[in-house]
Amino acid sequence: MEIHNEFLDVNYRYQYYLLELIADNGNYYLTVSKAMKLLGISKFKITQYVEGINADLAIISPDSHLKVNGDGVFESQNINEGIVRKIRLDYLKQSNLFKMLEFSLLHPEKNETADFCEALFIGTTKFYELKKELTAIVEQFNLKFKKNRLVGSEIVIRQFVFEIYYSYFNGIERPFDTVQTIANQVMDRLSTDLDISRLPTTDKKLEIYIKIQYIRMRGKDYLTDHLLTAGFKETQTTLWNAVTAIITTDYRLNMSSEFEIEALLTFLFSEGFVDFEVDWLAGQLQTTVKRLTQRFIEQVNVVLAADVGQTKQFSVALQRLAQDLNQIHTKQLTFYTEPTTFIDENQLNYFAESNPLFHIIIQQVMDKNKHKLEWRKQASIYYDYMFACIEDIPLEILKDRVRVCVDFSQGKLYNQYMQKMVNYFNNLNIEVQSTIQDNTDLYLSDFYSGDLTCKQLIWKNPPTVFNWQQFGDVIVSIKKEKL
Repeated sequence: MEIHNEFLDVNYRYQYYLLELIADNGNYYLTVSKAMKLLGISKFKITQYVEGINADLAIISPDSHLKVNGDGVFESQNINEGIVRKIRLDYLKQSNLFKMLEFSLLHPEKNETADFCEALFIGTTKFYELKKELTAIVEQFNLKFKKNRLVGSEIVIRQFVFEIYYSYFNGIERPFDTVQTIANQVMDRLSTDLDISRLPTTDKKLEIYIKIQYIRMRGKDYLTDHLLTAGFKETQTTLWNAVTAIITTDYRLNMSSEFEIEALLTFLFSEGFVDFEVDWLAGQLQTTVKRLTQRFIEQVNVVLAADVGQTKQFSVALQRLAQDLNQIHTKQLTFYTEPTTFIDENQLNYFAESNPLFHIIIQQVMDKNKHKLEWRKQASIYYDYMFACIEDIPLEILKDRVRVCVDFSQGKLYNQYMQKMVNYFNNLNIEVQSTIQDNTDLYLSDFYSGDLTCKQLIWKNPPTVFNWQQFGDVIVSIKKEKL
């Protein structure tokens, strides 16, 4: 599920939940009874929500449809994740709770109750109901809604707002359209002056950050903490001058703030838009980032060094890993936002089984964390660490590498084909062999050999889906034995 669904009206929220289940399970795999159990709702509500969903699909995606067949199983037509996200955004835009939040962001000067009632076309009683709901939501993030404005740490406010807009609007529509021209100018300047690569996902993330920064500054809500060293602007003039021009010229707010310049630069660093050095970070931030990175590198050495040895390849890998960890930790400490997707327990288990040594390192590092993190944040950090390890540490140097000899009797071309198919499992750290060797872990063939001491997996030709699932399970089992 996506985050910040609390902004959806209750019926729309459950219609979205049901749509998400449909998109995840596909046809003939989700029953009404299972949906009732997962969502904690009655069969009557399911029927009601299906009707509501179809009415919305008729407008947003006329080719899409949902029904329950005679066996009580959901059948869908053209309902995928893209359609679900469009529906979810439509539900958000109909939410008075969201309209209240957006009005307070865009019109900080209009903070009287009458201003909100007029803008949202609601009465005073409804206004106070919504205000109570919004207050309860923002308090979960250590914020308050006082005098009809968000109050609290400015960086937390911006993270909170960013998460909502990035989660809902992400690539479907452009939020804050009244400041689109300014955002376009800034994006073009960054692309030209700093040679930032333009991709749809990174574009949307940067665009939303810029819009929120501009809107908050326009409302005179500024950041007040240094993120970069005092000497950064003298030593990195190209970076500093490019972002200064944005704040002073493109924003056209008749003010400049070093705090805001540093915040935008640090966002570019932590998101990987621009290469950076950890020594550019301000004192305490730099110290903390280095400490977290060093702690992780030490754990890598504890788990891997004895088997890998202090080779040049390993040393270079640790240098690359340290650079990526500095970026990860900078993001955690400056502008961490909740991931909008990719948080699933089954996915976590997959990475743990596929990369057990990296999993051990990450778990030991995270277990030493004195502050217990909320599960979604733990999972997000886990993924960041896992992808950094996979990217930077060569799999062939790990002791859990599984060597598979592929030897089928169908002939040379078929055997080469099967070797190629097995190589598709390379993410499991497999080395394909064409002959039996002393270090062979698994013999994969259509004939059993009584002379071999390694494990054997015997298949019919061609292998079935079950055979491939069995292969994956055997690989994971061998990897565990090597630890």
